[in-house]
Amino acid sequence: LVVNLVGALGQCVRILQETMVEHIARCDEEFGRRVAEGIGIAAPSITELAAAGDD
Repeated sequence: LVVNLVGALGQCVRILQETMVEHIARCDEEFGRRVAEGIGIAAPSITELAAAGDD
C-alpha cells in the first residue's frame, strides 16, 4: 500500500502530497511517516496535527 501511494503521490504537486500525508498520518502516524519518506517530504507528528486542529 505504501509503494502504491508513493508512486501515485510522487506525480502530484507538493501541496497535494502534504495534504494527503497529513490525512494519512491522522489515521496512522507510522503509515504517514512511511509515505512521507517515500515521496521525500517531512512527515507531520501527531503533536503537530493536534495543534493544527481540524483545518
